[in-house]
Amino acid sequence: MKDKLNIIFKPFVLALIALTVGYTLIHWTLFIELNLFSLKEIVTNFGIPIVLTGLAAWIFLRPKFKMLNLEAKRGNWRDFYSFIAWIALTIPVIIAQEYILLICPHYLFSIWKH
Repeated sequence: MKDKLNIIFKPFVLALIALTVGYTLIHWTLFIELNLFSLKEIVTNFGIPIVLTGLAAWIFLRPKFKMLNLEAKRGNWRDFYSFIAWIALTIPVIIAQEYILLICPHYLFSIWKH
């Protein structure tokens, strides 16, 4: 059982930390601080994190579920667990994007000027 937990848990936590820190840093640098691209807030806070975490769950975590032999009578549990991992990765990344907007003074000052 400990091996199964190590197969899934460590890559999941690694993906969670990498996506949250990495995308938050990119979001703050490109979209807030340098203002290189002007995308709608719903795209930067929801769209891009949903796509990135979906790719991470599909490419990085789904093969790990294959190692666990999650076969069912009428299908495969791998897709279901990949979906759950996708949701579990998406929520903290979206919360981090909303939080970075709250603590960033440059963003607040640009709102107050208009």
